[in-house]
Amino acid sequence: MKKISELSIEEIESFRDDYYNSDLTVKKVLEKHCIDCHPSSVAKELPFEVTEEFCHYCNIYLETKAKNRSDYRSGHCKGNPFICPKCDHKENIFRCNCDNCNDSLEKEKKFIFKTNQDFLNNVITFQKEKEFELESMTLKDKLIYLTFLKYLIDDDKKSFKPINKLSDIPFSSTQGYSFDLIGYILGDILRFDDKSYNIGLVIPREEQDDYKNYSYYPIKCKYVPNIDIYSEDWIIESINYCSKLDFQNESIDEVIDLWKEIASNELLEFLYHLLDKFNLDKNEEYVGDAIKESIRSITENFSVSQGYSILWYIIEKISAKKQETKMSRRYAVNMIPSYIASNLSKRISGEWQTKSYKRNYNLPQSAISLTYFNDILKIGEKGFTEKPSISILREYHIFEEEINKDVLIDEVKELYPEVGELFDLLETDFNPEMYEIVTSKDDDHNKALKVSALYSKTIDDFLIEYHKMKTGKKYQTIITEDEV
Repeated sequence: MKKISELSIEEIESFRDDYYNSDLTVKKVLEKHCIDCHPSSVAKELPFEVTEEFCHYCNIYLETKAKNRSDYRSGHCKGNPFICPKCDHKENIFRCNCDNCNDSLEKEKKFIFKTNQDFLNNVITFQKEKEFELESMTLKDKLIYLTFLKYLIDDDKKSFKPINKLSDIPFSSTQGYSFDLIGYILGDILRFDDKSYNIGLVIPREEQDDYKNYSYYPIKCKYVPNIDIYSEDWIIESINYCSKLDFQNESIDEVIDLWKEIASNELLEFLYHLLDKFNLDKNEEYVGDAIKESIRSITENFSVSQGYSILWYIIEKISAKKQETKMSRRYAVNMIPSYIASNLSKRISGEWQTKSYKRNYNLPQSAISLTYFNDILKIGEKGFTEKPSISILREYHIFEEEINKDVLIDEVKELYPEVGELFDLLETDFNPEMYEIVTSKDDDHNKALKVSALYSKTIDDFLIEYHKMKTGKKYQTIITEDEV
């Protein structure tokens, strides 16, 4: 009796053929060839088989362990790894851990790292060309930048932490809105931090030299202000500037529109919460533009607090309808816009009363919302409990500007020395014929002054109209007089 390792090449081939292809049992095959081996250990004892695959490191044929008889005959086995007898490299497996593969992987990682590092540096260089000044910022710019300053400034006082490092509260009410807000100021007011943290988070989409066409992870990236930091007090100076409304460059319409934008996204966040609660599908792919537009329509006449109660009522009704008719979740979600439209019409007409809900404990107010309503508008919870409206801004004296009466009169006298003629028009009823008479021989500026007078009944009214004409703004002007 021989061991399998003691067989000659010819004996091995003969035994192998009988082992895999004959009808004899494994025990009978072993007896036929006078081999001393347990039947279950044959595959382990057989020598490696040479394959037709090459080792691309050593350029020699790879070998593989012999299969057992049942795997060979079933054809279901994926097979053993192909192994290089020289360097131990393996093929036909998920990942090889040989020294050559590990070295190759390390080189590939270094190449990818260097490629991504170079690309990131080029993107940052491109972004630096668009450095901004505080005075050029819009209201929305100021809101986003102020939120970064208040909630995300890093320990070095020169950069911002990733927004996913915010604890306790979210950056904004929905992740999609956070992406939009960051994208809104990235490349102008913010740029990527040039530290190694961002390498691999900013990736070219197509051509390596197209530094405007990249994908990135908005909530994971670190950012820095796209400005030369020239003062130790730059943070305080920036916070103070961004916290104030600019009468000359921001209008009431901008303030209200931004309020509605934040409110709409808070209602969208609550909608996702309700879809989950009522076992409807909260997949964002199902919540398309039509649903988002109907959510925005709620903010035209109702507060977020009231919008909570409206959405709760609607989703509860849709959920009950789904259970009753066995409709699909997607079909149920698509019913939301029509339900909102019919619901709002009844509430706006006064047919239905609208309750107000408190803020949901599981949906804390976002950093963006806190910054806008507490730091910029300074109306606090009114941003949640009141609908976006000019009346609330007036109640809090927002966009009111006090102008001295004598100062305005002196300005008008410089422009129109015969100011008495203007004041005579204050008692004139406006009609088209009068308009042609009083403006026929004037240049555009004097014509505008006279039209302002025709529309006014008192000197104060006229001065307010004149001031609106001069500034181009629609905020409330309050005329004051010197104390005697």
